[in-house]
This record gives sequence, C-alpha cells and structure tokens, in this order.
Amino acid sequence: MSKLFYILVLLSLMFVLSACASEEDLTKQIEELDYDVIHIEEVKEGVVVFHKPENVGEDQTVSSMGAHFIKQNPFEWEVTNDQGTYMSGIDKPIFSQYLLKSDKTSPFPMLYGEIKDPIIHIVRVVNEQDPSTYEEATVMERNGHRFWYLFLEAPTDPTTFEVQGLSKDQVVLTSITNADLLESYSSSGSSEE
Repeated sequence: MSKLFYILVLLSLMFVLSACASEEDLTKQIEELDYDVIHIEEVKEGVVVFHKPENVGEDQTVSSMGAHFIKQNPFEWEVTNDQGTYMSGIDKPIFSQYLLKSDKTSPFPMLYGEIKDPIIHIVRVVNEQDPSTYEEATVMERNGHRFWYLFLEAPTDPTTFEVQGLSKDQVVLTSITNADLLESYSSSGSSEE
C-alpha cells in the first residue's frame, strides 16, 4: 500500500511541475514573438494574444493590431499559423479584421479590431444575409488601446458581416462591412495578412 502511495505522490508532483513549466513556456513563447502585448485571452485549447505590431510607423498608421493563437499541448505551448495583423492609414472610428482557422484546435474564425472613437461603447456584428441575426462582441481597454473581438461559430464569407459601433444607449454611430474594408485596403496600398 505504501508503494502505491509514493507512486501517486510522485505522479502528482510531476503533474504540478509540468504545469509550472507550461506557464514558463507560454511566457517564453510570447516573448519570442516580440509583440507589444495588449491582452491575452484564454480559450479552450490555448490562448489568443492580441498585440500591436512592432516597428510600425505611427505617423503613417492610424490603426494596427494583430492576434495570434498559441496552442497548449500536454507538456508545451506551440505557436500556430493561426494569426493575422492589419495596418491601416485610413482614419475610421472602428476597424475590423477577419481571421481564418487553419489549426483544428484554433478558436478561429474570429473578427476583431480597434476602436478609435471614444463614443463607441458597444460593437455589434450583423450577418448581412440575415440582418435580424447579430452578436455583440467583447469590448476591452488595455494599455490605452480599445479593441473588440468576436469568435465565430463556423467559417463564413467574411464579406457578409457588418460591424456596427454603438453608443452606450445602443444608437448605431457607425458601421462598416468587411467588403468595404477589403476594397479600401486594396485601393490605399495598405496590406492585411
């Protein structure tokens, strides 16, 4: 009986130590990405790191933001290809980016962006194919940056969404479609990944 007890204690200790190493590994993975981290959102299979891209010319860029999925494996964290960054020189009250899912454990697809207008407090994502269907995005403020994000249930055509910026009283102040954004990015010479 005592041998079984020692084996259980040893297994428990190994589990605790691997969990500690896992947190250290995550910190190392994030540091190696060399981003100005705004927020880390825990998701079912890992974390999504929201960040400002490094070395962005602030005089040319009105908005720039990125998101990166880091998957948690049993004993380590793994940087995935589920990521994206946008940069825009176009002055808008709200920005939007659509990220596809490539890793099967990823929480994507996701819509996210930055909020520049201080009057906008609510972000609503409307399905243009069925305007009565909408979801409110999570809105956050971190390190002087206001941003929003919404994980979508399934991959869809990103041009079918309208992103609305609303006041506290739920009055629509501005709206953009991803189709409009794609057109404005391509005509301005800005890029998105």
